[in-house]
Amino acid sequence: MLNTSHHPQQGFTLIEVLVVASITVFITGLLVINFSRTRVDLNQTVLTIQDAIREAQAQALAGSLVRGTYRCGYGIHFAATGYTLYAGPESAAVDCTGAPRVFDAAASTVLRQVVLASNVLEIVPPLPDIYFEPPNPTTYLNGVSNPGASTTVVVRRKGAHCPSPDCRTVSVSSSGRIQLQ
Repeated sequence: MLNTSHHPQQGFTLIEVLVVASITVFITGLLVINFSRTRVDLNQTVLTIQDAIREAQAQALAGSLVRGTYRCGYGIHFAATGYTLYAGPESAAVDCTGAPRVFDAAASTVLRQVVLASNVLEIVPPLPDIYFEPPNPTTYLNGVSNPGASTTVVVRRKGAHCPSPDCRTVSVSSSGRIQLQ
């Protein structure tokens, strides 16, 4: 006679496998979306900074008026959490050759202050001041016009080490060239 006792099967049921697989797909989807959003925020932030530098350069090139007066120049001042687009002192009030070519809270007029929207991004020190003086415009990096010099503005995800995919760089040369690297 055959022994036909029933032993339960070892393993997982189809329902258990499907539940685990769906949870894994859901968590992976959330991670990918969050990672993509951070990358997009980094790219958008760097492009916005590049545009702000070009805006300061364009205002100096055009000799724009601010509050009805001509200015000695236009610049951008960086902090770890954002930047300030500013106009230098009034050209009628001071001798522009002796005017500061870096942000001066007393003499500069703030045109726009921007705080990084994302709490996961930062601008990496050293933080350069970039200033454009009309009419050419002459480019000053940290208050000095030095032919052949250049500076970089590095934006990264907090905690990231550069160079890495979590870092982006805008380079500005004394010739006035502004490029994303």
